[in-house]
Amino acid sequence: MAELRGSAFALILYDVAEEIRLDQLHPATHGHRLGPSFKHPAPQYVRFQRPPVVEHLEPLTLSSGERFAVQFKYYDYGVVSVLFEFPFAGDCADLNDLTGRWMASADSTDVPPNF
Repeated sequence: MAELRGSAFALILYDVAEEIRLDQLHPATHGHRLGPSFKHPAPQYVRFQRPPVVEHLEPLTLSSGERFAVQFKYYDYGVVSVLFEFPFAGDCADLNDLTGRWMASADSTDVPPNF
């Protein structure tokens, strides 16, 4: 079997308010404003009206030893996204086992929610 290398991601979106005042949130977090970045040139009209505030937290380590990079994004329209990134190396069966374990343990507080 071919070995896979990369990252596994879990993305969770929360609708928390009608609006988040990013100008007031920005000083309260250790985040920064995100500007658009694209792999290829994009038209001028492709942009955020008000770019989200991005905050990177300390890595999260589970009791199993798995370590996740954690990123929060706060959007002005009242949404907060939480992104968990887990470096992965293994074959397809290992990836299936990993995602199956995360999804089966979604009620546990020791693993990221299912994705």
